[in-house]
Amino acid sequence: MRRAAVWGARVMCSAASPAAGGGERKVVVVPKPAAPHTVSRVQEEKRRREKVATNYAEYPVVSLSGEAKGSIELASAVFEMPLRKDLLQRVVLWQQARKRPDAIPVKRRGEVSGGGRKPWHQKGSGRARHGSIRSPLWRGGGKAHGRRAKSWAFDMPKKVRRLALRTAISARMQEGRLVIVEDLDIEDHKTSLLQGVLDRNGWDSALVISEAVPDNFKLACSNIATVDVLPALGANVYSILKRRQLVISRSGVDYLHKFLLRL
Repeated sequence: MRRAAVWGARVMCSAASPAAGGGERKVVVVPKPAAPHTVSRVQEEKRRREKVATNYAEYPVVSLSGEAKGSIELASAVFEMPLRKDLLQRVVLWQQARKRPDAIPVKRRGEVSGGGRKPWHQKGSGRARHGSIRSPLWRGGGKAHGRRAKSWAFDMPKKVRRLALRTAISARMQEGRLVIVEDLDIEDHKTSLLQGVLDRNGWDSALVISEAVPDNFKLACSNIATVDVLPALGANVYSILKRRQLVISRSGVDYLHKFLLRL
């Protein structure tokens, strides 16, 4: 076979035909077939994210004082998902298992230092026979059948976690307990100031989500036991279901759209 002029092409040589007078062999260049996936990784990622089909609907936006601040478009794939109690139960169990403290291990007789030789001879001393001072029978010895280190955490696919988060947010919207606020800016970090805002709006048990929580709002909420504040990056199913109201800022909605509108 001869070297092909085209890189990556295959060369096939046909034998000389007797009827042609025994001339030289003909060289046939067969081009290499194209790769089955010519799409770049960036285009493939864009196409994968576009698989979440969604529609947008207008939703009112208010301020912390209750004034109307226009509207915002909410994606149906994030805020209008059907209720799936099985997914919510799986993800809540996964979160609680990860938070469960591990058992504190104790040392068994093979892990306690010392006891490398026999305390005394087997016979002749009149005392009971022993082979090590680190036996569970001895003071300072190992623990028989003691606790071992164990982790209760288990894996959960990312697609299931995202779907459960969208389901939890949609459940609060279907119940009429979702509020979209313009921002979380308050004048001072006094708890009494924020408590007045909560009482006027009827937020007795609320979870507040924003892309970036202002310092005044964070400090004011730190002394209120019935209000939780989370950045949009830390939004999770358990925290949403724990509180009756869900308050999201406009920037938080944009972040949730960016994060959850993908498989």
